[in-house]
Amino acid sequence: MAQITPIDSAAEAREHQKRNDETALLVRVRDDGDRGAFEHLFELFAPRITNYVRSLGVESAGPDAITQDVMLAVWTKARLFDAEKASARTWIYTLARNRYIDIKRSKHREAKAFERLKYDPRTVVDKGDGPANYVDASSVAELLNDIPREQAEVIILAFVEGYSHREIAERLGISIGTTKSRVRLAFKKLRERMGVTI
Repeated sequence: MAQITPIDSAAEAREHQKRNDETALLVRVRDDGDRGAFEHLFELFAPRITNYVRSLGVESAGPDAITQDVMLAVWTKARLFDAEKASARTWIYTLARNRYIDIKRSKHREAKAFERLKYDPRTVVDKGDGPANYVDASSVAELLNDIPREQAEVIILAFVEGYSHREIAERLGISIGTTKSRVRLAFKKLRERMGVTI
């Protein structure tokens, strides 16, 4: 049986203490809304989460955006943390993994919706009476490609997938106000591109 050297024991003890310290910080956030403890957690975990998400294959600015979402969730969902079931580190990495999966699923749904729009010639958008007031599905997909992705995403989730504003907010991890604002901005831009003045 291999014997653990004192150096290994000391390293393990230091690592165990780090985890305990991280968990104590998260408990302070959970129980007291301690902003200082949250800032310390942010400093500790933001770079790690960014690297973790990047290792999952997220490119460009994606890892930073996901990290912001995850750390916001640490603050807003700290009440759900149970130190008896997991360390702060495990809990925060679980939040990151879940956020990554949510985004991946959302992009998959969005891609499928775009494909449906592009290749279903029966789909039309009715802008009023007369043949000049119909837009075919591929044109709608092109229009959606011309607006910011986060705005196109809420339009697809609401009007192609049929989700409510509340469901969209929960799925994307944003507020209902932000959801409504994105829908409103998207409609404004789509109307401009379609030449609709009302």
